[in-house]
Amino acid sequence: MSANPHANGGQLLRELRLPDFRTYGVAVDAPGATDAEDTRVLGQFLRDVVTFNADARNFRLFGSGRNRSTHRLDAVFGATARQWMGEQTADDEWLAA
Repeated sequence: MSANPHANGGQLLRELRLPDFRTYGVAVDAPGATDAEDTRVLGQFLRDVVTFNADARNFRLFGSGRNRSTHRLDAVFGATARQWMGEQTADDEWLAA
């Protein structure tokens, strides 16, 4: 894979635009006073990374089919869908052919 200039990272390098990570901080006023999930916040950050770089198409997120249920990264589907080459059913969500 390193022989492919698209995967190499040196020959076709593009600057990755990132949002300010500090805006995703969760305020905790007292221990146990805040109900938040770190991976849900990460999903929001990744959604914005995808959005910020949509024109350059230089950021991809790889993950299992459990990005919503287990990993809680479903906010990213506000900016992109899963690449899917298999059969689709009526109850599938966020799939792109």
